[in-house]
Amino acid sequence: MTSNTSSWLHTKPEFTYESLRAEHASLTEEERRRILQERYGLEDEIVESPELISRALVLFDDAVDAIDEKEAYETALFVNPEHVQSNTFRLGFLRATFFDADAAARKMVDYWERKVELFGTDKAFNSYVSCADFNLSDREALAKGGLRLLPYRDDRGRAIVLSFSAYYYSDVESMVKLFWLMFHKAISKEDESAQDIPKKGIVFLIGNGRSPGSPSPFFSLHDHKRFIHQITKDGTLLFPLKSFSLHYFPPDVWVARMLEHLLPQFGYQCRARMIVHSSTNNSENLANLAECGIPPNAVPYELGGELTFDYQGWLNYQFFEEHFDAGVDADEDTWSEHVHVFNSKEEQANST
Repeated sequence: MTSNTSSWLHTKPEFTYESLRAEHASLTEEERRRILQERYGLEDEIVESPELISRALVLFDDAVDAIDEKEAYETALFVNPEHVQSNTFRLGFLRATFFDADAAARKMVDYWERKVELFGTDKAFNSYVSCADFNLSDREALAKGGLRLLPYRDDRGRAIVLSFSAYYYSDVESMVKLFWLMFHKAISKEDESAQDIPKKGIVFLIGNGRSPGSPSPFFSLHDHKRFIHQITKDGTLLFPLKSFSLHYFPPDVWVARMLEHLLPQFGYQCRARMIVHSSTNNSENLANLAECGIPPNAVPYELGGELTFDYQGWLNYQFFEEHFDAGVDADEDTWSEHVHVFNSKEEQANST
């Protein structure tokens, strides 16, 4: 553990678990109802009749037309009209704002602006973010696997994303791009379950990923704060995502105290949807997750569950699938060599 870590380990955070409980208690009845729906993956009361959807899409298009500054959106519309004008894409933003057309339009325009900022004009207008959009530094973040999309859904049909802080890569922007990639991998498949993710939502399981007292050798507290602030902003303000919930597993005092220092960065919406599983009784934690629709066989063994997930195998499959879809031959040796070289760097860092 580095010296800068121990300097804040014993300092009082500005926002504590007591603050979190007090904030939860201050929620209005309507806020509490909506958040419980998202935590437990319950269906929303809005009945999406064909008439409602048709009318909402018209209002959405009118709201987009009324926005003056939307250069990135207009470029996306020109380059990729089939995707931008699809009902599936537009409905994602409407559902994320509970069919508030003005808010949905603003969210969608800002989404394209941010995507251009992250990936540049040569890649931002593709329908979905892919591994091919990553440069060499970004791919090192991808190889480490600080964020991992499970190839399964929970009992409510929600996607599950793992966040293992011990495997965060040192470049914050690369980690933010990885966050975007995992979201797009969750919704980019052609099957109905993937297309339902913007409506069903995403569950984030957040832990350390290694033995207690073993933080990331690459990510400082300041890096964590920047990363959490940015992905919280992108996820809540930009993504076409109706609901989400966060389950945090602090394995020891170090990670538990670090979370207290990070809580302000999560923002009000994320903190309200966060459940901290701090019991030393693993069965109790799994039972609590099961109540939220997440069975033990969907929880990785690093968090006390039954799932063994081959992230490297998943990553290789994504890489080759993208090349196959693009009609390009994938060079397995090149990709495997890159991953091997980076893993060697990681091993050297951990040994120091």
